[in-house]
Amino acid sequence: MNTNLHLVPKSTVRTPAPFWVSLSASAIRTLPFGRYHLANMLARFASRPFLARLPADLGGATFICDLQDTISREVCFTGRYEPQETQLAMRLLRPGMTAVDVGANWGYFTLVCAHLVGATGRVLALEPHPHLSSLLAENAATNGLSQVEVLRLAAGAESGARGFVGFNEQAGNWGLSRSAHAAEAADFECETAGLDGVLDARGIDRVDLVKIDIEGGEADALRGMTAGLERQRYRYVLLECHPAALAQLGTSLEACLEPLRRAGYQGWRIDHSVEMHRRAAVSSVPASALLSPANPQVLATDPWPHLLLVAPGQTPPA
Repeated sequence: MNTNLHLVPKSTVRTPAPFWVSLSASAIRTLPFGRYHLANMLARFASRPFLARLPADLGGATFICDLQDTISREVCFTGRYEPQETQLAMRLLRPGMTAVDVGANWGYFTLVCAHLVGATGRVLALEPHPHLSSLLAENAATNGLSQVEVLRLAAGAESGARGFVGFNEQAGNWGLSRSAHAAEAADFECETAGLDGVLDARGIDRVDLVKIDIEGGEADALRGMTAGLERQRYRYVLLECHPAALAQLGTSLEACLEPLRRAGYQGWRIDHSVEMHRRAAVSSVPASALLSPANPQVLATDPWPHLLLVAPGQTPPA
């Protein structure tokens, strides 16, 4: 089975957001607090997917919104997902640049990056889950984003195939698919490939920003980037780390970060406190407030570190 392909969208969702959703979103975005609680309450009143839009400053792209999904719900009502990373991307990407979204889900970050790099730039989006990769492809096609290439592919240490445990649709967060460890039965299988090889095959020599959020698969993904890291092919890496999932897969956060450390990348810890999340969701925050040096002792106590890795010769965003 060839799963490394350009997906053909089905264009099954054409209904615009209900009026009450648009009205509620406008009101929620003015609230100083209580946004997420109210959004979760309102989500119970929507029974089927509809077309929503990103806010204008993120490009205004249309996306298929299912309020059962935490990420869709957050973007629909608040206009942002992971506002800290969103702000960093807005400062790092410019028209004509190249971005890679590893673990793209339905495409929030892909759509934002496509807006930032523009029609002269390039975005490569990798998502292994069959349902999410189809949504991702449809979202890119609906917006006419010719600069986006969608692959149903998992970034790994090498070419092959891997079993995955899928997300539970009833649990809310559709971004929780992960590599199956030895004792688990896989829900689906997907081809894997080292990101260096994927880029080589497409003639992409430099990546200005790569985002990696793959629920424990980040160690394998970074091993598949080793050659590129050594020659600073990747200028900036946004990395979401999952120490518990890494441990289940027989590795550690320290081992995961070793390819970056060995290549001389400078690590910065992104503040993901509740206070900073709320602040970044409503206003521009200086990078000096968002970032602090990635102290190994602090990282060892963080159950869910979010990092910005900066290649030698590059500087953190201002």
